[in-house]
Amino acid sequence: MEKMQPRQRMSDASLPRVLVIGGTQFIGRATVAALIGSGRFDVTILNRGRTDSPFEGVARHVCCDRRKKALRAFLEAEPAWHAVIDFVAFGPDDVRRMLPLAAKLGLYVLISTDSVYMACDPAGWRRDATSGRLLEQSDGQPDAARGALDEYGAAKLALEQSLAAHAELRFVCLRLPDVLGRHENTGRQEKLLKRLMGGRPIGTAAEPGGDGAFGRHTPLSVVFADDVAQAVLEVVDAAATAGADGLAGARLHLCTDEAPTWVDLVAGVAEALVAQGLTVPPPAFDAGKDTRFVSVECGALDNGAAKRLLPRWRPAPLALRLRETVSWWVDEQRAAFEAAQETEAAEPEGSEEGSGEEGSGEEGDEEGGGAKRSRTVAPAKVDQSFRFGFGDGYHEC
Repeated sequence: MEKMQPRQRMSDASLPRVLVIGGTQFIGRATVAALIGSGRFDVTILNRGRTDSPFEGVARHVCCDRRKKALRAFLEAEPAWHAVIDFVAFGPDDVRRMLPLAAKLGLYVLISTDSVYMACDPAGWRRDATSGRLLEQSDGQPDAARGALDEYGAAKLALEQSLAAHAELRFVCLRLPDVLGRHENTGRQEKLLKRLMGGRPIGTAAEPGGDGAFGRHTPLSVVFADDVAQAVLEVVDAAATAGADGLAGARLHLCTDEAPTWVDLVAGVAEALVAQGLTVPPPAFDAGKDTRFVSVECGALDNGAAKRLLPRWRPAPLALRLRETVSWWVDEQRAAFEAAQETEAAEPEGSEEGSGEEGSGEEGDEEGGGAKRSRTVAPAKVDQSFRFGFGDGYHEC
């Protein structure tokens, strides 16, 4: 029998109720932190409970598989929500149990993606006459053949269309480009940082075997998790104050004001690493390799509609966000490095002899090499490329 497993039942009936589906990692984590930090909302997190919640003791946490009947049972048993923020809906099937209860969802906020445009015919793309950046109206000509090449974008587009087809649902779609920031969990951000630290070449092609022109000449959009969180906070504020009518049905781009090329973005990341006092080789590029980061080829997004409908929202400067993100990552690496040193220092002398339990330690490994294993403590993964920054503070295992 399917059961819901509420971990926390902390609520304030005097505050607008907000349900966050997902909410414990990366963008969702930043958003929940912003909602709780504002002190203006009663926040409930709902997910499958596969990751620990950083908000234990602060926000109610309900464990539930959204694709099971338990989700509908939960929604039916609860009072109405002022807003539902959904970070983990990837296709129409993910919302089919929710739509019949549209009247209880308040304003439904879908975290979507600019990959929807990769499932559309470029002939239908629309760009701002002044900036040349892509507008939200560029989704008018879905293309099945292109969608087959980008299943993620096609599924998100179909999801958006299913929301629009439900007359009783008030919704907003926030379309995000590639996302950076603290607690990033896809691995792309960390891999880029490690490649820069290790002096490895960064690809500039849209696809393997390209000529590299994409990364050098095409303007891009990115967004940072904290700026997404602030935008969601503005949307939820509107829902809680009956000011969401102008938002209902909107598709909005959330991105930085700057639109750097990939090469310029990489250079900015390298500068942020240097600003942390690390020794980083000048970025090297490989025109024949893909970026391993940029997920679309439609160019930079226009964020004017988001600014008009969310007048208090403004993304922070790109350089500032890069410094914040890199500072967080360096601190995380330093903490892991120091913990590994403490673990080794605490081991009895000679305990490693004959154990045959060393990691590979190969510096040629793309992820920066391995680290020595302990027989008594879970292996601490220390990035070998980090020695380029810490110099004498690092000792190879």
